[in-house]
Amino acid sequence: MRVLLTGARAPATLELARAFHRSGHEVFVADSFRAHLLRGSRAVRRSYLVPAPRADRDARGFAEGLRDVIRREAIECLIPTCEEVFHVARRLDVLSPQTRVLCMPIDRLERLHDKHAFARATEAAGVAIPETQQVTTRVALEAVVRARGASIVLKPSFSRFASQAIVSPAPSDLARVREVSEAVPWVVQERLRGQPIATLSVAHEGRLTLHAAYAIGVTAGPRSGEGSAILFRPHRDPRVRAWVEAFVLRERFTGQVAFDFFDVPERGLLAIECNPRATSGVHLFRGDARLSAAYLDPTAPLAEPSEDASAMLALPMMLYGPRQLGGGFLRAFRSARDVAWDVRDPAPALAQVFTAGELVRRALVHRISPLAASTVDIEWNGPHDPAGGA
Repeated sequence: MRVLLTGARAPATLELARAFHRSGHEVFVADSFRAHLLRGSRAVRRSYLVPAPRADRDARGFAEGLRDVIRREAIECLIPTCEEVFHVARRLDVLSPQTRVLCMPIDRLERLHDKHAFARATEAAGVAIPETQQVTTRVALEAVVRARGASIVLKPSFSRFASQAIVSPAPSDLARVREVSEAVPWVVQERLRGQPIATLSVAHEGRLTLHAAYAIGVTAGPRSGEGSAILFRPHRDPRVRAWVEAFVLRERFTGQVAFDFFDVPERGLLAIECNPRATSGVHLFRGDARLSAAYLDPTAPLAEPSEDASAMLALPMMLYGPRQLGGGFLRAFRSARDVAWDVRDPAPALAQVFTAGELVRRALVHRISPLAASTVDIEWNGPHDPAGGA
């Protein structure tokens, strides 16, 4: 097949491109980020620069750019991988007539991406969740912090990578909150004590074809468990798979979907949020021919990673791993493979330097962190977002 991947800036997209290429598919990529990882990859037939989804209110330029690529290259399947999935979902009217698109409509995805709406929908289905409420005024936020600060986590209803989460906030921490309003609601969630677990799954009309779960240990943050995971090892737990299978069946879900859980002693498995896009779980399938089949063939059998799979983001691992792992760092580093390096496809590993440099430049321009800069042109912050609303 001729496959178009968006989100070429992400290591997960690189993993998919290499998997599709090894399986004999022709891979094309499109992104609004010029210095993306896949520009020189041997897995990619051609790379296209398209307008940023947030460049105009209805993502028209982005959708038209993708439509032009689809027509020019006779694309048979479009797979969005990062936060641009929400903008693809908004413009299915333009894209679906041209090719098969692996994602749900925006009203379905928004309900999952909104942390409060996801919690309410999950609770309504009879599934246990942590105590969760939404606040839309700074007065209400200040009151809940004064009353319960040590026992809660704060985060915007629309957010990503735990980049804005505030754990056990003190009143002084509220200086980090720029806005709380109906347009920018925040979620107050019970702080859970237990093992954090993340997943990645692919489903077609409610049928699971790929599932990976990994425990969150080493992260890009000051302490283990705070920030995004950078070391990935399979976490086999039949409860997690059963939870996800039930969810995708109930939703008749098609596309990529990921969840964050806590396994809490004496309470069991609790889902805290959903990300309807690709995550780092895809790295647990390196060299596995079932990966491309799971995405492209709705009849493919369920694929799960082998028990000895192990992967890492090498550069962040060198920065944060020694402090979090101590004497076990070298053993962990040697046993995991870097997600970017492949001797048959060396360019993406080298491109990381240019990608990082561009992210730093963007961070300085927008006065945000490099992590936030990685999605500033593609993120979706709900229907009231002035740069992304419907």
